[in-house]
Amino acid sequence: MVTRKDIGHLVQDGHGRTGVLTDLIPDYEDPAKMPADRRKQRMAFVRPERGGVEWLVPSKDVSRLQP
Repeated sequence: MVTRKDIGHLVQDGHGRTGVLTDLIPDYEDPAKMPADRRKQRMAFVRPERGGVEWLVPSKDVSRLQP
């Protein structure tokens, strides 16, 4: 699991995708879900290292890669 200290560093998610950790939100609720289906969860925001579309992943499924 990553922490705020890992923001800006290269990380890998549980699916093997790598990218740069851009933010952690401890109480994220997906706005695309119906209000009754939303639940707060700790989410990591990761973007591809060379730019591109950012993705969300539960922070427990993300680890920092060693330099």
